[in-house]
Amino acid sequence: MFLSPTMRNAVLQATIISTISMMHMHHFTDNMFDPVFQDETWMQMMNTSTMQTSTPGGNGRLTLDTGNRTNTTLSLNQTAPAGLANGTATNDLNEAFYGRFLLREIVVSAVFAALEYWWLIGLERILPGRPRNKDVLSQLSGQVEESEDREEEVVKKWIAQGRVRRASLNWGNTLLKWVLDLTVGRLWLHTVEYYLRMLIKFGAPWGLKTQLGMAFFSTYVSFSPLARLVAFIIIPAHKQVVFIGGFELVVSIFFDTIGRLFAAWVIKTDWMKKFMQNEIKKREGQVISKDEL
Repeated sequence: MFLSPTMRNAVLQATIISTISMMHMHHFTDNMFDPVFQDETWMQMMNTSTMQTSTPGGNGRLTLDTGNRTNTTLSLNQTAPAGLANGTATNDLNEAFYGRFLLREIVVSAVFAALEYWWLIGLERILPGRPRNKDVLSQLSGQVEESEDREEEVVKKWIAQGRVRRASLNWGNTLLKWVLDLTVGRLWLHTVEYYLRMLIKFGAPWGLKTQLGMAFFSTYVSFSPLARLVAFIIIPAHKQVVFIGGFELVVSIFFDTIGRLFAAWVIKTDWMKKFMQNEIKKREGQVISKDEL
């Protein structure tokens, strides 16, 4: 059944994980380098850069925004349209995070989770990782609604009783599912996701190739391929969408924490302080020379 309780629970859990991931990215990932930006020597160096580019010989003006970003999102490339960054939706410039943006992305995440759930279930039925036990299927055939978790419970019970053995993993099917998921699956799922987001925003559906390129790049340079391979090997199909989302969230929190601690440590080291001080002196000298001219 397309709307079984198992499916609804999986989609709900995956949507909650996705929402937590977006909130984590908004409050933590986007502000990962705050220890650097708030360092006095760094700010002095940036102010010196502002003075340098503001002189008649400068090519432009560089300003440092230190305003409050509590309820707004900040993209590394502010001139780019809203889309995907590291697999997570980015916000339009100056759009409040806790408003239409979050509500819109929750809806998109729920639809995406439902589609991905059906996609993973379909892959498993076409290319089963382990052959399904015929005796279990015959016992469940009389039920009104087929339940993947019910089948798993019966298999575990019979294995514990010694009635059946766990079927060996079909590596050919598993690897083929993995490749299809990372290519065909990412292509059609992210295409639907993009058009759905544009439909909700009443935006023009242009830039699909750019968004797909960003989505594929962020997938392949992340731990997502590993998470999906592990899911295909050891996680039942009806739980894979939740496992993948949870795995990526935990990895993101871990590496964001490491990155923030590393940035805070580097900016306080003696060699970095000396480097920034030398840059300040050099730029101050350039500003004086231009003023004399």
